Amino acid sequence: MTENASAPFRWRIEVFSAAAPKRDPVALRGQVREHENLPLDDIDLTEFERRYVERAHGTPASFRGFRELWEGVENRRSLTPQAWIAPERDAFLGDSALRLAVVWTLGPADPGERARGDVMLEFLLDMGATLLLFGMWRRIVAHVADLLRPGLHVSRTFQPSDAGEIRSLFAMQERQGKKGTEGAERMEDAGRGGVCLNPEGTIVPAKSRCAFITLSGAPEATPAPLRCSGCGPKGCDFGRMGLCPAELF
Repeated sequence: MTENASAPFRWRIEVFSAAAPKRDPVALRGQVREHENLPLDDIDLTEFERRYVERAHGTPASFRGFRELWEGVENRRSLTPQAWIAPERDAFLGDSALRLAVVWTLGPADPGERARGDVMLEFLLDMGATLLLFGMWRRIVAHVADLLRPGLHVSRTFQPSDAGEIRSLFAMQERQGKKGTEGAERMEDAGRGGVCLNPEGTIVPAKSRCAFITLSGAPEATPAPLRCSGCGPKGCDFGRMGLCPAELF
């Protein structure tokens, strides 16, 4: 919620962090909290509208309808940004690198349900939620970078598309949850945006993502932008309409 009526709306990401292993080479500046909230600016609706009208040839009227729904109390209450961060306990990459596994979600709500059959409104609400997921990712990476000691950097980010890699990430989350990791257990609580893989290997809820962050002494010159799974202009409605989320960020 906002602090006053005139202040821009900011989301809150509820972050759960698993404990690092004892031989974790990552010396952090301060104590890592198992549970905290990170502020997150709302998506840039001005740039979104400009591209929608100029590139996708959408109408300002349809975007106004989207804006009203997106900024409405119902939408803001229904989306529950959460993230789970944990080091891979068995995946040290040498003496000076460590890989973190990250899962983040907007919870079980489907923003498109409020479109009431309006296909374009449903598209815009889906796009808004996707942009918010991209914004969450950038905020999470910045949060991790802020915790690192001098000389240690976020050196690589990677979003797995291979089913085996995704399954291994979720298997690790499940193992740590069984060992008593509060973050993993709490993020899996029913009704709190819990994320899992269904029998077909698809992440549920739909507005959820997973990725890896590699930490080392060498920073990446130009971090690669996070892209949707199976990203490609020909197979993506956003890309075909000139509204690729990766380009908007």
